[in-house]
Amino acid sequence: MPGEGPLQAALMSVHIELDALFLVHQRALLDRDVPRARDAFARFRDVLLRHAAGEEAVVLPLYVACGGDATDSPSAQFRLEHDKLRRFLDELGPRLDALAPPIEDRELLAILDRE
Repeated sequence: MPGEGPLQAALMSVHIELDALFLVHQRALLDRDVPRARDAFARFRDVLLRHAAGEEAVVLPLYVACGGDATDSPSAQFRLEHDKLRRFLDELGPRLDALAPPIEDRELLAILDRE
């Protein structure tokens, strides 16, 4: 991307990593490999939570200092999205923990649909 700085590049690389981790999780679900799906989800969750915490501690204060709150995407909007993601993680973890083979199609589709 033209004009991409080191911070933007680092943030985008984490987003690419998150996409890849979540894909591993979903492929494991499709394979009905519950332990692998849980493990991939745990790795995804850890990276996502660390990333959100870093954005909130470092990136958003810089964003605000540079006038970001005067745009149509104020820092509060990013924090709300992070809160939404945390609630999603808190909801999905127990659903995965409750999965036990054999996984019925309806149960698998309900999780994938929610994701």
